[in-house]
Amino acid sequence: MSMLASATIMRELFDIAPETEIPNTRLNRYVGAASRRIKKWVGNDAYTDALSNAPTDADRKEDLIVAEANLAMHFAILGLNAPITSKGVVKTAGKLDASLRTYLTPAETEQLRTQFLENAESLVKDYLVIGGETVFEFVGCE
Repeated sequence: MSMLASATIMRELFDIAPETEIPNTRLNRYVGAASRRIKKWVGNDAYTDALSNAPTDADRKEDLIVAEANLAMHFAILGLNAPITSKGVVKTAGKLDASLRTYLTPAETEQLRTQFLENAESLVKDYLVIGGETVFEFVGCE
């Protein structure tokens, strides 16, 4: 399946650790989920047009790319903030003689996820399609 965003685009837009720490394949799974959702929101025609090299609406293409990356972050952030070891979910991490890392709390993680979702919704709202008709009111991500 073709996608508008990618791990590369996510790294351009957000401060994501290098591929040696978070592989592109891991991020692209979230982009795939976001792609399917964005396509559902805007309709097949608009999404397919945005995938083309010469879209009929270049601004829509750019908005959908950024929206897809934000939605991918919404999906990814929970997993990226919850590294799981054989002893459970990591709260802090560090090496000898290095400072400890503290991860977001569950509430902070959810707040950040919501911000990415709201940003994606804001970018897509002018292109929403319901029953083949473009609408200008966001009806939710489900």
